[in-house]
Amino acid sequence: MWVYRIIVLAESILGTVNGMADVKDKHPAAWIAFILGILITFLLWSLYFDMTSEQETKRGYHYMQWFIFLHFPVLAGLGIVGACLRILLAEIENNSSAGIYWIFCVAIATILFMIVAITFVMKEAEEDRSYIKPVSRLLVISGLLILVVPLFAIYLETIAFLSVIAIILFLPVFIGTRSWVGYKFFGKR
Repeated sequence: MWVYRIIVLAESILGTVNGMADVKDKHPAAWIAFILGILITFLLWSLYFDMTSEQETKRGYHYMQWFIFLHFPVLAGLGIVGACLRILLAEIENNSSAGIYWIFCVAIATILFMIVAITFVMKEAEEDRSYIKPVSRLLVISGLLILVVPLFAIYLETIAFLSVIAIILFLPVFIGTRSWVGYKFFGKR
């Protein structure tokens, strides 16, 4: 299962790279959008693996089934994110339609919600809980915020749109890392 998730994650990166290849005039705005696309992909990667790696599912067949079924939307979402990033970069000069913003945001929100759902079927060590507990709440809030972003699509150019998404995704990574460091090195719970 891990191999498939890494392959699909690589597809998101490949979509961003291919989108940049489709840009005729590689002006600074295109490079900024490219960097934001890669950043968004790595933030999703960080959230997913920090929330689910090095843990086993709870004992029982139904937990393993839920674990598998909850990954289908994650894998689909990562593939959609890669395809959307390609379109967003390829159309950077023309500004993308609101429809692509909606597809992109729904895919990211789905990934975030499924990551939270997957944590419910995983065993958690106390150290993992120091990261998972605060980040789970933030992922739900972040997913809801990301679903609101396309409502303002007419006011956002591609770089502003990707910047808003990157900032929203960065907050749970930052707060989760801070919680984990506090637990690991300073004994804060």
